[in-house]
Amino acid sequence: MMRWNNFDRGNKQLMKSLSTPPPGSKDLHFSTRFSQNAWGQFTSCLWKQHLSYWRSPSYNLIRTIYMLFLSLLFGLLYWDQGRKINNQQSVFNIFGSMFISVLLSGILLFSGAIYHN
Repeated sequence: MMRWNNFDRGNKQLMKSLSTPPPGSKDLHFSTRFSQNAWGQFTSCLWKQHLSYWRSPSYNLIRTIYMLFLSLLFGLLYWDQGRKINNQQSVFNIFGSMFISVLLSGILLFSGAIYHN
């Protein structure tokens, strides 16, 4: 415990010494407000997302299995509905239920991607 305490104290002293600029140094100045333009920032964020996506194969597998299950479920629900169209209202009913199905599957799949505390 004593060794950890000395290590912690040394880290705090190092952080304090590094957080103040040395005497006689100039303030930092950049020619632009951001280090990259909007397109460069967008591509770097997209690349980071691409890397983090492929670094979590178990999450991707669960999402794929979940989507296959929902696809089979909704496929069974709408099986043979196209033969029962009698008027315009039945077409609207099918389109509305398909819209709600896609919306539900999107919400369910993306809710796993949102981090909750």
